[in-house]
Amino acid sequence: MTKTPGLLALLYGALLALVPAPPVTAQQGPAPQLGALSGEEALLPRLNGLALVARAPGTTASRQTGVQISLRLEAPDEAALAARLQDAIGRPASLESLHRLVAYVRLHFREAGYPFTLVTLPEQDITHGSVAILVQPSLLAQAPTVDGAEYFEAESYRRAIRVQPGQTINAETLEADVALLNANPYRDVKLVSAPGREPATTALTLVTQEQRPYDFTLGFSTDVFDGEASTNLNGSAVFGNVLGRGDVLRYDLGADPDNSTSIAHTLTFSHFLRGGRRLQASAYYTKPKNEFSGVFRQVQSTARFGLTYHAPGLGTKAGEQQDWYVGVEVSSEEYELQFAGIPVSRTDVDLAYLKAGWSRARRLERGQRSYGVDLLLSPGDFSGGNSDARFNAARSGATADYAILRPRFSQSMALPVGGTWSIAARGQIATGKLLQSQQFNAVSGNAVRFGDVSVYGDHGLALQNTLTVSDWTFGNWRFTPQLMGDVAAVRWTGNSTGALRNTRLAVGLGAGINADISGRATLSLNAGRLWWQTTNESRSEFAISFSLSVGL
Repeated sequence: MTKTPGLLALLYGALLALVPAPPVTAQQGPAPQLGALSGEEALLPRLNGLALVARAPGTTASRQTGVQISLRLEAPDEAALAARLQDAIGRPASLESLHRLVAYVRLHFREAGYPFTLVTLPEQDITHGSVAILVQPSLLAQAPTVDGAEYFEAESYRRAIRVQPGQTINAETLEADVALLNANPYRDVKLVSAPGREPATTALTLVTQEQRPYDFTLGFSTDVFDGEASTNLNGSAVFGNVLGRGDVLRYDLGADPDNSTSIAHTLTFSHFLRGGRRLQASAYYTKPKNEFSGVFRQVQSTARFGLTYHAPGLGTKAGEQQDWYVGVEVSSEEYELQFAGIPVSRTDVDLAYLKAGWSRARRLERGQRSYGVDLLLSPGDFSGGNSDARFNAARSGATADYAILRPRFSQSMALPVGGTWSIAARGQIATGKLLQSQQFNAVSGNAVRFGDVSVYGDHGLALQNTLTVSDWTFGNWRFTPQLMGDVAAVRWTGNSTGALRNTRLAVGLGAGINADISGRATLSLNAGRLWWQTTNESRSEFAISFSLSVGL
């Protein structure tokens, strides 16, 4: 039995295994010609058989014909691979064409998610025109090494990597595992690979850059409106590695963005999942006080709990983010009507509704644009407090079954002369009369940003405009002035004659300046005038707001 001179020397050893595979993101060029080309020296006048094997074939010549792929390889998309390799059968084989065959097999495994696969031509006898290609999917040599861990335990990084020592490494699985680690905002993890000590093994290192996974802010805000001043505390506490699992827990104390007359307590817990998904649980409590004509006052307390599931949108393009979510919220509310500080009536109501939404954010050439929509569906009769009778007692004509649609849009643009202009719009459409906690407030942080009054409606539309002038620095202080112009309209659902009688407007114009102090504290001063409509008249008042927030 003879061996073709020269070719055996080429096949002896695993020289090709030393050639690193291109990056996973490399683009394929035109389909390679797998047979010998004109001008190439033919080492075999005809390639009769081609085998992809998991073990070296030894020195006995094979009479195998056609294309065979070892079952032990569990080759991805095996039918397509075999069909492509079939193009080389029956054609002359050259040194260059064998190189192309090896490169194509390596490319196939790499693009299927196995970039560390070793593909070589082992020592063999090709007397009968049959060639074997040794394919060795790389195995994880040992548990990944962690470099740079300071606040997060190294073992928590290893737990996120699903491949175990001795198992085949899949790139898609690794990418999902690293993305899960990077979902936590307090670390940036990169994966580095290197050849293992044993053949066909790979060593992995997780290189991480961490930030302190906890953050605290404390501050206050003072508002002067209609001759009265009020001061409230605000702050937040964030823990970015709850129970050592990389989950994030956040507590916020501050003015309710939908009702500046109340302080809201919000607790949010985020648990990250693979594939850019997350579970989020939230708890919320607020107790606004709304003045009525004369000496009447309504005190409303709301305790709410929600659970939502978030997932990224399919087909998300570069430079954009999409988020879909579904969830459920339940809340318990207490409505107490007081006369001269004395309770007159009290109604307890339970709310339970499904919610779903979608949002999209895109980077523009000179700014950013985002938009989305939220949907709330309340079927009613969830409990005794979730009945039409309870809702009607809290507000005449309200029912427990309703739906709310809330669209929103925002865009910011850099101006050629410096500074930025941003616009934000949000709206609400409801199917019927709503309780106050779910109505649209025309004067709030999400609508007209000046003043301390309540202008509620079942339906609403608000438009905020902000012109930010180029900032300037003085020592460690950075000042950013801005001009603001807001307008909002709300409409009650009812039987009043004429749409205008059910519609109330609010307009705010003002200016402000923000000061950042060494990145640790923020001062804000805003002043403006609010025009708004009450039930029987239009009013106008001047408003001033000052706030300080310090990072601890």
